[in-house]
Amino acid sequence: MRPAPRSSAVAGALAAAIAVSCQDGPPLVPLFPAIASPPVKEVIVYGFPNVLEVGDTLTVYASAFDSLGNATAFNVAAAWSYSDSSLVTGVPRGLVTPATLLTGRKAGLLTLSARINGVTGQDTIRVVPRIAQVSFSASSVTIPANDSVRVDVTFRDAAGAAISGPVILWSAADYSVVTVCCHRSAWIVSHGRLGTTTVQARMGHSSGSVGVTVVAR
Repeated sequence: MRPAPRSSAVAGALAAAIAVSCQDGPPLVPLFPAIASPPVKEVIVYGFPNVLEVGDTLTVYASAFDSLGNATAFNVAAAWSYSDSSLVTGVPRGLVTPATLLTGRKAGLLTLSARINGVTGQDTIRVVPRIAQVSFSASSVTIPANDSVRVDVTFRDAAGAAISGPVILWSAADYSVVTVCCHRSAWIVSHGRLGTTTVQARMGHSSGSVGVTVVAR
């Protein structure tokens, strides 16, 4: 008869140890002793996007790292605090990756802090009025190949007032046709390929888009 594979022998030993541990008698020494996590050196707090509309929600996370930059302090809750509790309500959640669920209450600039094992990290969230309208300086854009054009965008609340301050995130549906960059005004740049695509501007969870066509010179 061939000897049992090593993996089977190990599995059998583990099963026997578990069975013995279930019997009456003095407690047994754990098979795998607990390993202490390295001390926390830094806590990083992050939410994306870092803009929250009134009435909307945003989950912000906190991660702890040791002196070598490795994640540590798993299954440890974070203690959350807010520079102005009138701007948001926060509901802590999660252990493996501590988090807080924010709900926007009033416009303003919020600094939130997470403390894990005596170390604190911070992030800044801008709470803005509920966005009701997104408008561009052009309804559509036509660009000659290897050229560029500027497009402006405005976000407005229900009263029609422009919302200023937060960084606007720009993106292109097809980066092989154009690239886009900058803040409230975007430069849409053609790199020579002809075609059509859309460019999107986003603030918080609200966004608008404009059509772009690249044509031959």
